[in-house]
Amino acid sequence: MTDGQRGEPRYQVRAHVYNGEPAPGLVRLGVVIREEHEGNRWSGPVRIGAHASMELGLVVSGPPTELWVSPYLSLNRRDIRLAVPEFDEEGSVDAEPLNGARASSWMPEPDDGIVVDDLDPGFSVVYASPEDEERHGLQTAWFGGELDIDEGLPVFNPFLPTGGWMRFEQPGMWGRYRHTVASTLPGGGGASVRFTAHVPSAGRWRVDYHVPVMAARRDRPIMETIRMSILLEEKGTYEMKVVTGDGDVPLEFDADAAQTGWNDLGEYSLPAGEASLEVSNKTTGAVVIADAVRWRPVEER
Repeated sequence: MTDGQRGEPRYQVRAHVYNGEPAPGLVRLGVVIREEHEGNRWSGPVRIGAHASMELGLVVSGPPTELWVSPYLSLNRRDIRLAVPEFDEEGSVDAEPLNGARASSWMPEPDDGIVVDDLDPGFSVVYASPEDEERHGLQTAWFGGELDIDEGLPVFNPFLPTGGWMRFEQPGMWGRYRHTVASTLPGGGGASVRFTAHVPSAGRWRVDYHVPVMAARRDRPIMETIRMSILLEEKGTYEMKVVTGDGDVPLEFDADAAQTGWNDLGEYSLPAGEASLEVSNKTTGAVVIADAVRWRPVEER
């Protein structure tokens, strides 16, 4: 923005925030500024109504280096870091400053297809036999101690390792509110995770598998370092299968050759009703990561 009345530099920071739940909530906007300026700034709490959007704004005295949205009681549980867009520090705009909040018509883009995440009700763990469930299920950790359970899976804890699927939380993973994956060390194929969707109509459907971005901060804390050291292990080739009422279709997925983001697993003829993608704990690598699955109808040519 143009300089203030006393010649002080001004930078306008704005963010649109949407509340997708049927109850109102409170959020704050935070800005981290270069050290030679004023430091960190936070807005006051802003109420966002059910299924409504607000635009939050702060005017600060230095270039922003980090942007944060901090919800109060919410499904996000944690503060949300936003990407800082590129901007011209030499240019300026003469505009009315926004310090506070105002109503917004902004809406997030809808999902392209039907997406099932590892935190959704359509996610589950299945076992090939009772022996596999005893070996890989929600038993006590190998060295004893109480496991912290997050939506049916134990939270990764390097001091309480388990023999089954665990939940990891890290930026770069797919998620509507929280960004998590289910992950496990290699096994014999007896413990799989299942992503189940309701297919509304029979026909050809394309199935996609999400591979998260494994980016870590240089100054990351020790727990994040340990998490990343496991998630960055060689992934190898995963064993998967598409499961419907008409039967199973096995497939392999080369996770090391995959790109971050959505990866095409092919087109399949699916009946209306439930369809699942099962991801086995069997891999040629050192870790299996299951983030999210997407189903998209194939348009007839």
